[in-house]
Amino acid sequence: MHDPRLGRFFAIDPLAPKYPHNSPYAFSENVVINAVELEGLEKVLVNKLPKAYTLTFMPSTTTDIAFTRFHASFSFNTETKAYDLIFNIERYRTSYFKIPVNDKTIEQENQGITLFVETHEEVHEERMIDAAEKQYHFEFNYEGQSIEMDGTIPELMTKASDKIYELAKEKLKRIENEINSKYSPLLKNNVGNVEKITELKKKAQTEYDIKYNQINDDITRKRNEITTSLLEMLSDESSKMNEHDGPNGVNQETLNRLPPDSDSYKYQEGTKTIKIQNENIQNIDSN
Repeated sequence: MHDPRLGRFFAIDPLAPKYPHNSPYAFSENVVINAVELEGLEKVLVNKLPKAYTLTFMPSTTTDIAFTRFHASFSFNTETKAYDLIFNIERYRTSYFKIPVNDKTIEQENQGITLFVETHEEVHEERMIDAAEKQYHFEFNYEGQSIEMDGTIPELMTKASDKIYELAKEKLKRIENEINSKYSPLLKNNVGNVEKITELKKKAQTEYDIKYNQINDDITRKRNEITTSLLEMLSDESSKMNEHDGPNGVNQETLNRLPPDSDSYKYQEGTKTIKIQNENIQNIDSN
């Protein structure tokens, strides 16, 4: 089964044992450009779809008609020396838009539905971007220090990374001084003994390299933790901003943008239901 809000499958394909060469979570056998998956079976190329297709599952929400999802990640900009937020928003139309039913597309059977759905998803997209540009407060601990900062998500990633490197450099300098204090007397006591001095320098360098690698590992681990935390903050805020109900919800914003005398407006306000194969779809104004 597929959760379109997450863009992920949360159940293994029931046909997986028959197709061990395919991932048990793959959609349309990983051919997503020009193929669809009919009722969870094998892929079918779009240009080979039957002229009319009988649907056995009736959609009940706008998510079954179309949905929008986003993926966010960080990329370090070598020119600005700061992190950029790579924010990809994708809008999907499900098979109900693509497959003719009884020789009719969903738009032909429901005049104005396309404008309604596209406007609804447009509001979602804009609110996702708004969530990315919002100011946040962020706290984390590193090297025994509690650190707080404010900014947008990419600004926080840059500030947090800079702070981590700053503290790591301070720690590395302390380690270097400790190693020098430890080995300097030994080197002085062995002046003229080339073999012993070479051995001591090698030990000192090895000790430094071990500590250096440990600090680098700590930096990577902490940066990954911060990345996860910031992206979770963004996801949580985006979910809140994309709630459907209420005076500031996506549904109301969609109504505000639709022509009040159009069929599209009627779909959103719930006074007109969508039909597929002459069957009414209820609750189309949610999700």
